[in-house]
Amino acid sequence: MNKTVTINISGIIFHIEEDAYEKLSKYLSTIRGYFKDTDGRDEIMADIEARIAELLKDKTSAIKQVVLMADVDSVMGIMGKPEDFAGEQTEEKNNTDADDAKKESNNNGKRKRVFRDDEDSIIGGVCSGIAHYFDTDPLWIRLAWVALFLLFGAGVLVYIILWVVIPGAKTTAEKLEMRGEKVNINNIKRNFEEGAQNVKKKMEQMGDDAKQYAQSFKAGEKHSGIDKMADFITSVFGSAFKIVGKIFAFFLIVICVILMIGLTGTVFGFSTVNNIPASHFSDYIFTSSNHADLAIIGLFLFAGIPLLMLIYAAVKALLGIKSKNRIVNLTSTSLWAVGLALLIYVGYIVSDEFRERAKSKQTVYLSQPASNTIYIKVKRDYDYADFDIEKRHRNYRNWTKEGYDVLDSNGTTVLVGYPEFNIRESANDSFYVVINKYARGADRKLALDNAKQISYTVSQTDSLIELQPFFEIKENQKIRAQHVDVILHVPKGKMIYMNKSVRPIIYDIENVHDVYDGDMLNRRWIMTESGLNCIDCDDLDLRDEVKPGQLPPPPAPPLPPVQVSK
Repeated sequence: MNKTVTINISGIIFHIEEDAYEKLSKYLSTIRGYFKDTDGRDEIMADIEARIAELLKDKTSAIKQVVLMADVDSVMGIMGKPEDFAGEQTEEKNNTDADDAKKESNNNGKRKRVFRDDEDSIIGGVCSGIAHYFDTDPLWIRLAWVALFLLFGAGVLVYIILWVVIPGAKTTAEKLEMRGEKVNINNIKRNFEEGAQNVKKKMEQMGDDAKQYAQSFKAGEKHSGIDKMADFITSVFGSAFKIVGKIFAFFLIVICVILMIGLTGTVFGFSTVNNIPASHFSDYIFTSSNHADLAIIGLFLFAGIPLLMLIYAAVKALLGIKSKNRIVNLTSTSLWAVGLALLIYVGYIVSDEFRERAKSKQTVYLSQPASNTIYIKVKRDYDYADFDIEKRHRNYRNWTKEGYDVLDSNGTTVLVGYPEFNIRESANDSFYVVINKYARGADRKLALDNAKQISYTVSQTDSLIELQPFFEIKENQKIRAQHVDVILHVPKGKMIYMNKSVRPIIYDIENVHDVYDGDMLNRRWIMTESGLNCIDCDDLDLRDEVKPGQLPPPPAPPLPPVQVSK
């Protein structure tokens, strides 16, 4: 177990072993002593410390957070020993060392990075930066750009694009990388001495620029012109991808904020869930208000924490912040896990209320009409605020797939669902309606009681049958998968006529022609041994309704004078 200390290098905090700290401190003190009589000593030391901070940062991670002695030795090996440049005071020797450094860099095949050279620029420094990369005179690159503009007319657009995507060489490390030189103490000192005036103007920004230092390229074999071109394209488009990444981060923030607003509206009752206002949803689902509160907290944590973390990550990407905060990550993960646990707990309690299913059957015998035809329509005279049957018919193809609604009846909220209507052959010579009511509960008795609490009626006036457009769940009853099937049984040889108002509640009514439900409306159908047979469907493309050996249907009788609302 080793003792560690906390240090600050170039604005970056590190945890370092005590022995490693003493060695690094001695190393920096030695360097500072060699530069004590040098003009711009503080600026040179700031550059050196920034480079050391960048190298140490690469040695640490979320798993390895302490700088070890081996890390300090590695950094010192990259930066060089102070005694290697202690006696380099003359301009002649500095120039010789600069040439040697360039030769060493080229011999080691060190890859360069593409930067704009703002110090040798006519417009944006793009041409001079590319010239540094290919070790050529900027003049030739500029002449090539002029030729590209004169011959193809695209030179200006390409130049603007490169100006945007290629970063400028602002720091000493970036300028050395632009020329393909090693970023060590010797080269930092020489670069400062070559451009002391320009460096002094930019040293004030070194604290911020230290975070933007790029990793120096590893030494490798010398690459051909094709390799250089490929590396150049990679560097350029790498910068373009960074810009695209920032754009993506911005839109991700916008989307997540919108989702957070929607989630907040749902949790606090400003939106609807399955057509039920969120403010009423908990009243119709949970048996205890405590369970509802736990569900709200769980939902907000389970869905909201990931959205908040996406916003947090996108903001960091947009601002170029690379540091990681373990406390934020640990806290968010813990809160998300709490939300998941709450949802699982509440979900188990609610699911227990849906364990068993039961059916309550009600049979309504109809008076035999004077004619052989029953006319069917859906009532439209309900006194509920904000209920427009025509609008609902237009918006939803089938009500049965849209769950429940909460309607307002004289200031009282009524929970309603939507039935399914079907037609089958009668077991005798009479018309009758079977109403099957389904519901779930914690046990079979409770499920049957929930089914019996469903209210649905069918009324008859002579040959006209009126159906309710919805079934009602009585006050203080919870949603327990209630559903209603309404089945009209028609004796053989008798006819039906469905008004178009029935359209929203019919579902896959079988007939001998396989006619789609919507095409069955406003037509007469007679019940045969094979099923419903259309009487007046001459305008439809029907399959053969008479099977071999089967007699054709009897001729259609005239329609009785019964008025049916449209």
